[in-house]
Amino acid sequence: MKQMIFGSLTNTRQSKGLTQSQLSQLLKLPQSYISQIEQGKHDIKLSTLLNWARVLDLEFMLIPRQEVPTISYLIQKSKPGEQEIPPAYGPLPDEVD
Repeated sequence: MKQMIFGSLTNTRQSKGLTQSQLSQLLKLPQSYISQIEQGKHDIKLSTLLNWARVLDLEFMLIPRQEVPTISYLIQKSKPGEQEIPPAYGPLPDEVD
């Protein structure tokens, strides 16, 4: 599970063209710490994980385990080039005036 989470964060960081050094500046953490986390050598605090996700324009959500297949299906169907599925939860807190 840990490798899946940090692999996803690493892939997202790379797809956004950010280096570990640039990410470390945004998170105010040492680059070496970012590297060790991405390699699965350290556990991090939840607050750090949340900040990391938000810097990469990701939203961290807890969902019931039995709903994982449904959510995974919806994510696959909303990939670029396919019809976007509207969110069922309303605007995100950052989008509210």
